[in-house]
Amino acid sequence: MGQNTNAGSASRDTAVGRAAIIIVALSTTAKIAGFLRDRTLAVSFGVGPDCDAYLVAVWLPGVMVATMTAAIGAALLPVFSGLRVGGHEARAWRVSSAILNITAIICGILTVASIAWADDIARLAAPGFSESTAGLTARLLRITLPSTVFIGAFAVGSAVLQSYRRFAPAAAGPIVVNAATILAVVIFGRRIGIASAAYGLLSGYVIQALMLARFLPRGARSYSPTLGLRDPGTLQVLRLAVPVVAYGVLSQTSGLIEKYLASGLEEGSVSALTFANKLVLLPVGLFSVAVSTAMFPGMAEAAGRGDNGYLRATIERGVRMLAYVTLPASVGLVCLRRPIVSALFERGAFGAEATATTASAVLWYSTGMLFLSVQPVFERAFNALRDTVTPSVAGVSRIILYAVAAAPLSRWMGHQGIALTTSITSALTCVSLGTVLWRRLGAEVRWREAGSFLLGVSAGCALMVVTVSWALRLATAVLGGRLVPVLVSVGSGAAIYFVVTAALGVGEATHIIRQGIQKMLGHRG
Repeated sequence: MGQNTNAGSASRDTAVGRAAIIIVALSTTAKIAGFLRDRTLAVSFGVGPDCDAYLVAVWLPGVMVATMTAAIGAALLPVFSGLRVGGHEARAWRVSSAILNITAIICGILTVASIAWADDIARLAAPGFSESTAGLTARLLRITLPSTVFIGAFAVGSAVLQSYRRFAPAAAGPIVVNAATILAVVIFGRRIGIASAAYGLLSGYVIQALMLARFLPRGARSYSPTLGLRDPGTLQVLRLAVPVVAYGVLSQTSGLIEKYLASGLEEGSVSALTFANKLVLLPVGLFSVAVSTAMFPGMAEAAGRGDNGYLRATIERGVRMLAYVTLPASVGLVCLRRPIVSALFERGAFGAEATATTASAVLWYSTGMLFLSVQPVFERAFNALRDTVTPSVAGVSRIILYAVAAAPLSRWMGHQGIALTTSITSALTCVSLGTVLWRRLGAEVRWREAGSFLLGVSAGCALMVVTVSWALRLATAVLGGRLVPVLVSVGSGAAIYFVVTAALGVGEATHIIRQGIQKMLGHRG
């Protein structure tokens, strides 16, 4: 019996690991495609009123993408999975059809209203624009806003596919959107100007939704044109979605507060914080999103069965997996913050002073990387338990705390105080969510196992720091340049960290070795 349990756990770990690898690979490709899109826009239109108008015009669909994806994923997937696990497959599809129809109606109404008031929205979003730029913004808004209907459909389809452990189509969606934008600018940019990017974005969202529909399982054929407002499942999805939508809208205020405070500091503070934040969020976005997304369907099914033991074990594995990756990443960023910023950004108008300013922000953002990575796992666990209120309340509390603490810290430490505030509030939010979740599941922290894990990871990080410092100096002296020495240093540090943690018996490292040996033996067999 114990062997079967261990085998089942290992099988689930392998499945989650494979799904996470697929999501990381596709997310990385999407980020590269996003960089190429930005580069294409910069080369084609430069830095001026056209690009300004376009960036404001795509902001609203961008907010809707983030909000609807989070809300529908958090609300529909647990209910859909619960119905399927309970043997009510047909009803699960009726609920998903109802949510699709309701989403389409809401998005349609918002689109029509926004198009009608596009001029007012443009002036409200960018009051400093000239009359001509504001007019162009309104025109581009009218092109991009219909995409919200297809964004909503994509969000519903993504939640359904993830319930069936099919992650690739949803993760590939942003690649399609970015590719469509690039092609539109390259082909039509000279003829119709910046509007080509707006039409490319719209077509990308349409293609993305249609592509996703092709991957839906056969049950999708049971689509019914109903709102399902008498079905308790539909009503539960709507109740779960409301707090997430409200928090999604309120969460935009954190960025506004950051930019408001930074704009009153020394020149370049806004840019330094933006570049530093993107650098720190890159590994967080890749690994945290991948792990939490891959684990969510299993957690939702376990919660539907009332299997708190499996839910606890899944959360523990997710936290350990993320800690194993993000702790050395944060330590590495702290040690190599200046060389990394210099290698990535220091050219042209971005000089040594800008590098120092940005690197100082990276230092304080990096201290909160672990908490930023783990928090989505806790949020997904609450969502699996069909509780979207607790994570939303925690998020709103974080915004309030941020607003209170950021002002005095920014006066004391400048832009570094704003970065530190982000890390402090993230840590408090993550710890509070984890504490509430663990109490709700009736779990106890296994301090001996946690201490052993942290001891092994800390030893690995310590030797990694020595290695990256030595490797950076040696590579710089031998190879010269900025980027190659950083890559050599990062690679050397990662290798030493893995070897040390494996030698000390850290489970995540030994699991990777076992999987590699099994694959080698399997191929030979």
